[in-house]
Amino acid sequence: MFRPSRTGSDISRRSGVTVVETAIVIGACLLFMFAIFEYGRVIMIRQLLTNATRETARYAVYNTNTQPTPNLQTYFTGFLANQPLTISSFNAYQADPNSNYANIGPWQNTPFGQPIVVQAQVSYSPLFPTFKFLPNPVTLKDTATMYSEGN
Repeated sequence: MFRPSRTGSDISRRSGVTVVETAIVIGACLLFMFAIFEYGRVIMIRQLLTNATRETARYAVYNTNTQPTPNLQTYFTGFLANQPLTISSFNAYQADPNSNYANIGPWQNTPFGQPIVVQAQVSYSPLFPTFKFLPNPVTLKDTATMYSEGN
């Protein structure tokens, strides 16, 4: 078989195409990798928020009659592991179990066996550009309900 020889100009054109193809593939792979990283961070932040809300509700149910009144939001913030989050809203209250856990007063006055609800909403700004895959900032909400063990 006859094999045509390659000249110097053919080799340089092929290596130029290889560089362009490599740049496109590496760019797509990095974008995909950063998207996976951000999605994993959102899941981690969601888990931190759930844990912080639950632990704050646990703290509230056995501290209903303590003096001075403990600052639940400070306690809540301690469970967020110093993540770059902005607390949009935080609320703790005595709830009425007969009317869809509506707010009926301050959590400190909750009698034994009645529900205390802790609600929190945080905002998280992605570390990498997400190209509209995620909103910026990402808003996450959580609610925990537990029954009072104090008073």
